[in-house]
Amino acid sequence: MKPRFTVCWHPAVTDDLARMWISSLRREAITSAWNQAEQALASNPAAAGLELAADQIDADAFRILMQRVVPTQGSGPLRVLAVEPLEVCFSVREEDLVVTVWMIRQESR
Repeated sequence: MKPRFTVCWHPAVTDDLARMWISSLRREAITSAWNQAEQALASNPAAAGLELAADQIDADAFRILMQRVVPTQGSGPLRVLAVEPLEVCFSVREEDLVVTVWMIRQESR
C-alpha cells in the first residue's frame, strides 16, 4: 500500500477558496472539486496534474506564486491540477510525504 501524503494548504489559499465559494453560484461544484483535489494530492501527487512551465503562467498567477512559494530542500517543480471548476497549483516533497498547495483559482474558460 502506498503511503498517503499530507496536504498543506497555504493560508491564503483557504482564504481564496472561501471567497470563491461565497461569491459562486456553483458552490457544490467548488466543494466537490476541492474534495477531489485533496484526495488526488494525498494519494498520488506525482500523477496528479502536470508540471507547470514558466511560460504557462500568466502575470497574475506569477505575482501570487512569487509572494507565496517558499522553496524548500527537495521540493519538486510546481504542478497544476485541474478539477472542474478549479485549478490547483502545488509542489511535492516526496521524502517528507508532503504536498503544499500554493494557489487555487477558478478555471478560465
